[in-house]
Amino acid sequence: MAELEAAVAPESSRDIYERLGVQPDAGRLLAREMYWAKMQPLLDSTRRDDPATRAEIEALNEALAILLDDSLRARYDATLPERAAARARSAPDGAAGAKGAKGATGGTGA
Repeated sequence: MAELEAAVAPESSRDIYERLGVQPDAGRLLAREMYWAKMQPLLDSTRRDDPATRAEIEALNEALAILLDDSLRARYDATLPERAAARARSAPDGAAGAKGAKGATGGTGA
C-alpha cells in the first residue's frame, strides 16, 4: 500500500492514465480491459524474467490498483493539474508551443 501512496503523491512523475492508455474519465471496466490488453503480451513474453518487463508489469498493476480504489483515484486526480504543469516545465523548448499551435488550428494546418 505504501507504493500506491507514493504513486499518488504529486511529486511522482507516473501518469497512470497514459500507462493504461485511457482518459481520466474512463470507467473501471475500460481500465480493466486496457490493463489486460497491455498485460497479455507481457505475460506471454519469453522475457518475463527481464527486469524491464517485470517493472512494466508492476507499473501496470499499480496503475490499475489506483484506478479501482475510489479514494486513491480521487487523490491522484487532484494532482493532475500539478502533474501537467510539471510536464510542461520539463518539456523541451518549443514542444508545448508546437502542440498548442496544432490544437489552435484544429490540426488542419490551415
